[in-house]
Amino acid sequence: MVDVSKKAFFWGVGGFVIVVAVLIFFGIQYYRSATLRPGEKVLLTPSPKLKIQTYSLGGTIIRIESDAVVFDALIPYQTSGGVVMERVEKKALIDDKTIIEKAGAIGESAKTITRADLKLGMSINVFYSSSPLEVPTLKAEKITTN
Repeated sequence: MVDVSKKAFFWGVGGFVIVVAVLIFFGIQYYRSATLRPGEKVLLTPSPKLKIQTYSLGGTIIRIESDAVVFDALIPYQTSGGVVMERVEKKALIDDKTIIEKAGAIGESAKTITRADLKLGMSINVFYSSSPLEVPTLKAEKITTN
């Protein structure tokens, strides 16, 4: 006859082992899903909890169109080796409401310019009312240059 205390000990240890095994299994699954494999990348975006009113991207003008400025922007991605910045072509749509400014010297205010004043190779900062990271084309609220 088996002592009741031995049965309780057996089921207690057995139950503990099963719980540990399940936790290890799900822990491995979580770790695999959270770990990127070589060659994989994930776009880094701001937390949706942040209340961002104005987004911006900087880059160099590579093409000027009648209703847009195309520029290369550095976009952050998480990879298995860490965070990398990748050049991505973005298109900033321009209309009559888009503000275009050239920064003034220290102590001077910015000067309003037109689309015609923008040139290939210029460094620009483009400001948006929504995130430009996930989309290649977006309406620009404001463009500034040096």
